[in-house]
Amino acid sequence: MKKVILIDDSSFARMQLQRKLKDLDDVEFVHAADGMQALEKILEARPDCAVLDLLMPNMNGFELLKELRRRAIDMPVVVLSADKQPLTIQRCERLGASVILHKPTGLVQIRDVVARLLGMDAAQDD
Repeated sequence: MKKVILIDDSSFARMQLQRKLKDLDDVEFVHAADGMQALEKILEARPDCAVLDLLMPNMNGFELLKELRRRAIDMPVVVLSADKQPLTIQRCERLGASVILHKPTGLVQIRDVVARLLGMDAAQDD
């Protein structure tokens, strides 16, 4: 079974993401409300992929990406952000983000991206 960690300070956003990804077979979801909590859960649960918001308290998404890189934790990370500025996108790429998607993202787009990063086929029904 694959594990995906959903990292966002909004519990509503995390639940929306999980609903969008629920059609992926054999995927378990782990939730984190900020970067500090996410780092603890990543070290404990060893997820196969992360979906990450950038703006969070305690440790933001940029800081978490930097810490994952520092610790040599190699895991695909999908960054979800409303910020479309080229400097933000470049910074995410430089820090190791696999994919940067802009909020709001559609069901098929996020599901297909996560499925591809997990090495599986996305469910076809919308």
